[in-house]
Formats: sequence, C-alpha cells, structure tokens
Amino acid sequence: MNARVENAAEHTADNEAEKAPEKAQPKEAQQKLPYATLPKGRLSPAAARQWEDELRGRLGLLPLGTLIHPRERRVGWIVTAISALLAAFTRFFHLGHPKELIFDETYYVKGAYSLLHHGFEASWAEDIDNAFISGDFSGLNTSEAAYVVHPPLGKWIMAIGQGIFGSDSAVGWRFSTALIGVLAVILVVRIALRLFRSPILAGVAGFAMALDGMGITMSRTGLLDNILAFFILLGFWAVLRDREYSRARLARVTANGYLTRDGTTRDVWGPSLFFRPWLLAAAVFLGLSMGVKWSGIYVVAVFGILVFLWGVMARRAVGAPLFMGAGVFREGIPAFIQLVPLAFVTYIASWLSWFTNPNSWDRQWAATADPSELPLSWAPDAVNSFLHYHKAMWDFHNGLDTPHDYQSQAWAWIVQARPVSFYWKGTEEMTSACPDSECVQAISSIGNIAVWWLGVLALVALIVLGIRRADWRAGAIGAGYVAVWLPWFAYSNRTIFQFYAIVLLPFVVLALAWAIGAVTGSLGGPHSPRKLSPSELFGGVTDVWLPGVWTEKGLDADECLPDFPELEHNDIEPEDSDGDEGVQDGEENLDVTENLDVTENQEADESQDDNIYARLFSRLTSYIHPDSTKSAESAESENSEPDENKSVADEWWHEKSNAREYALVGVTLGLISIVAIIWYPLWIGSTTTYDYWHLHMLFQSWI
Repeated sequence: MNARVENAAEHTADNEAEKAPEKAQPKEAQQKLPYATLPKGRLSPAAARQWEDELRGRLGLLPLGTLIHPRERRVGWIVTAISALLAAFTRFFHLGHPKELIFDETYYVKGAYSLLHHGFEASWAEDIDNAFISGDFSGLNTSEAAYVVHPPLGKWIMAIGQGIFGSDSAVGWRFSTALIGVLAVILVVRIALRLFRSPILAGVAGFAMALDGMGITMSRTGLLDNILAFFILLGFWAVLRDREYSRARLARVTANGYLTRDGTTRDVWGPSLFFRPWLLAAAVFLGLSMGVKWSGIYVVAVFGILVFLWGVMARRAVGAPLFMGAGVFREGIPAFIQLVPLAFVTYIASWLSWFTNPNSWDRQWAATADPSELPLSWAPDAVNSFLHYHKAMWDFHNGLDTPHDYQSQAWAWIVQARPVSFYWKGTEEMTSACPDSECVQAISSIGNIAVWWLGVLALVALIVLGIRRADWRAGAIGAGYVAVWLPWFAYSNRTIFQFYAIVLLPFVVLALAWAIGAVTGSLGGPHSPRKLSPSELFGGVTDVWLPGVWTEKGLDADECLPDFPELEHNDIEPEDSDGDEGVQDGEENLDVTENLDVTENQEADESQDDNIYARLFSRLTSYIHPDSTKSAESAESENSEPDENKSVADEWWHEKSNAREYALVGVTLGLISIVAIIWYPLWIGSTTTYDYWHLHMLFQSWI
C-alpha cells in the first residue's frame, strides 16, 4: 500500500512538472525542483527545429525556411507561360474547322445542347447532324429522354462553350475541351516543378504535352476524355500536395513531441493527424472525374492505396516503432474516410440535373416498377431509379463488343499502333478546293511519336531506375500508369480505342522528364542523404534536451549551457528575429510549409528568450556540423538579408544542371518539335495533298 502511495505521489509530481512552463513561479523556487520530476525526452524549441529539418529530409521535404532561388522561380513561371502559349496556339488555331460533327461529337455535342436548353438529354431524330450544324435544332424530341451511358457532368462542361459562342458554332462545341487542354498543360508544368524542382525538366514535360498530337486532337474535339484527363490530373496534383502537407505536419508534431534519443517516438504509432484538406480536395476532383466517365473510379482506388503506402513509409521514417499499425489506423483509415466517401458524394452530386428533372431517362422507373424489382425496397423512388439506371449502364459497358475499324488493345496505345481517324474528306470531295491536284483533309488522333516512343524508353527507366533509387517520384508517376492504363487490359474483349490514352499522356510526359533527369544525374535524390538520430545530430550535446528549469518567460538559458569552455552565456546577445527567412508555400516559390498550424512551441520560439537559446544552439551546432549552420558572426555580417544571387535550396534535392542534361533535353525537344511541325496539319484537318498525307502513314494500321 505504501508503494502505491509513493508511485502515485511520484506520478503527480511528474504531471505537475510537465505543466511547469505554464506556471509563473519564482525562479529560485523552480531551480530547486529535482531534475527527475521534470519532463524527459523532449527537445528544446531550437533543437526541435533542427530535428524537424532532419525529419523533413527523411520525408523528402525541403528544410524549414528554404528559399528557392528567385531566378529559378522566375524561370519556372516563364516555362509555364511558354508552354501555355504554345498549347493555346496549337489548340485554338482554326478551332472552328471543320464545322462538322466529327466522330462521336454527334452524341456529346447534341447531348450538351439538350442539357443546356432543357435540363435533360432528350432524343434526336435520325440523320439530323447536317441540320444541327446549320442551326436547325427542330430534330430534338423534348418529350422523350435519350438513353445515354455516361454521367452528365462532362456534357454540362461542354455546354458552357455553347452558352458563350452559340450552339450553332463549332467553336462553341469545342471551346471547353480546348480551354481544358491548355489548363492541363499548365498543370503538368506546375506538377513537374513540384516533383523535380527543375524548370528545365518541367519545361520538357510541358513542351512535350503542348506538342503532342493526341493532346491537340482531343482538345479540338467535343469528346469527354480530355475533360476526364484534366480532373484526374487535378486529383494527382492534390494528392501530391497532401503528401507534402501531411508530412510537414508529421515532422513538426513529432519534433515538438516526446521521443527517445535514438530517434524513435515515445508513441509507438506516432502522432495522430486526421484532418487533411488537400486529400479532401483530391476526393472532390476524383469524384468529378467519375462524374465525366466511370473509369475515374480506378484512379480513386489506386491513389488511395498510394496515399496509404506513403503514410506507412512516413511513419517509419520518423521513427514510429509500430509503423505498419500506424499506417493502418492513423494513416489508412483516416485517409479512406476523407477520400472515398467524399469522392462518391461528389459523383452523386454531379447527377443533380438528373435528380431534379423528372423527364430524365429512367427517372420515373421506380414509380411504375414491380416492388419486387426494386434494388432497395425501403429507399425513395429516386434512389431506386438511380440504381436501376446504373445497372443498365454497367450492362452496356461490359457488353460492348461490337467490332469497329479503329478499335485497339491497351498494350498498343503507348506505341501508337492504331490511331483513330476522326475526320476524312477525300480527293473527290475536295475537287473544288484543289482543281489541279488531289487534296485531302484528315484529322487523326495519332500522338507525337517522338513523345510516345521515347516515352516507352522512359517507362522502362522509370521502373528499373525508380526501384533501384527507391524514388517516390517514380512511384507516384508509375501509380498514374497503373490507375489509368492497366485496368484496360482487363477489357480485351470490349471495343476500346487508342484515344482513351489521353488520360495517360500527362504521366507519359512526366516519366519522360523524370527519365532525362535520372539518366543525366540532374534529378537529385528523393530524400536527404543522411539519417541521423538525435544523439548523432547534436553530437552528444545533451542539453538540447529540456533540462526542466523553467522561468515565467520560458526556458532559462543559464541552465542550458553545455560544458564548452569557449562558449559563455555573456557572448550570446539577443537578436531581433530568429533568422527564419523562409517564405510561405505557393506555386511561385514551391515551398512545402503552406497552411501549417503554429504550435505553442513555435510561438515560444519567437520570444526573445528563445531567440537567445536558438542563437546559442546555432553556435553549438557550428562546432559539430560547421557546414550545416551559420555562425552568429556570419549572420551579422550578412545582416540577415538573403542574397538574391545565391540559391539557398538544399543541394540534395536538386542537383545542378550539367552538359549531359542540356544535350539530352535539346535533342528531345528538337525531335518533338520536328515531328509536331510535320504532323500538325493532320491533327487539325488542314488541306494537304494526298501524297503528303500518305507519306505520314508510316504503317498500314495508321490508315
């Protein structure tokens, strides 16, 4: 019984000690507290910042307060602007040609018109395309709904262009897809900058996508796939931002919490971090992708698994002993809750017009159906009709095996084995335009062969070198391949087309840029090259751990001095600031500390007393790692002003460009440009001679 009383008293003393910083006790009284009663295993604010940088390096993030060179930021935006202008020219030049409904535009353009003017997709009379082109919309039967097999969101987006330019304008039919094509190129450049921290490699990705034939053709055609690709790309961008945001929070909370001196956390699972705003954004974007085409559901599944694996590896990197359990219960389950339900809620919301318009297809099915046929007898009629409609859509997609001249298997997409002819006007139809020669007009979905054929080599490099280097960036790009390409291998008996690969294009150009960086050695490592424990990082300076002596203003620096004879407290003078010259995250500076919550330790660190300690710690670590910190004298000589002519980004992240990189980038962009110039007339339907067109048909399967 006495032992229990003693243990309880000791536990009470420990709890009181942990609350000591909040108590305004006299300094003399606090100094008499026994060391054993005070908190152990917690770093001082300044040391916690150093340890946080160590953890950020392990997690593949830049150190706190890192400044990207202003010149690199400017070059990054210049590259973005050039890629955007190039994409805008190739996609909007003569966008209204041809003024005909080409390939499957006959379904989606007319469906968009019906949604815009009547709120649901009504049926059209047979052979009405010519009348529609001339502005005669009388063939629309507004009393009968049309059976459509894709969700309505993509057609609503296409209707925006018709609302601006008119439904009788070919520009109106294609404006939305063209604009989205330009935005997708911009987004690829910004994603590449975030992945590679290299304007040169980002320029390769943006340039390749801006000049790809499939990207150009699909942006100039009123089909759904370009819109689908954009929302998936937005989801990928948001997942990358979530990785940075969640890992930055994990590093901060871990560094400011309790841990052992070998670098493992006291909590065997690590801290609990539930709310992830960028993951919620990813859920919305991917839900919108499903609202365009159902294939977006595969992306939700693959990206969800990717987020889970990243969470497991992050917990392991920060020293959580039970990182697998943490990955399941503090990463996987919370991520699932935030990603999957919201994605499906967003998908259902994309059907709002179907729910609100009683004339929509199958909207009244449940009201007249036999109760035994209802999917959910207890659910409202709208829900049962919605489920019945989805079953009919599922049956259609799985039973679609009607042969088509231009169908192709998924394996053939990356080598452009069987492109689709979207538009063809032969020599007989072009007699009036070319009376003295044989002319044709053709639009083909063939991609830029320099992009796709080099992309095959890049995919091999991505797999081999990515595994060898354990590069998470290669894994992220590879996950894109798995999400948007691999599922189609299961549909070998279904009628599918090469232009579905427009969704794969962003990951092809990212793989190409990554491979160039990896082969030339300019990519940089995915993580910090060093992995130190606290004892190794601080070189045996034990007083970076809180000794437990607190004043009413915070930690007393007098009690924190290590036994270094050359350092005296009198030599340490207060600073006006703690020297944190970092800039907040944004697209223009590419830092990764955006929206991080400021903890109590940070607020304390900004006080004058903690500035004294931070400066003391800087002096101490300069003896241990002379290259890792600046001395106080050095900081004073520079007046704490960043040099605009110096890059202070960590070298482990982005290696300097070299001659091999410049040479390979130059050759790659040169090949892409030559192919684009030669094939561009066949991507936009320009008038060419028959011989010119035939010369470009390198294989019989291209005709």
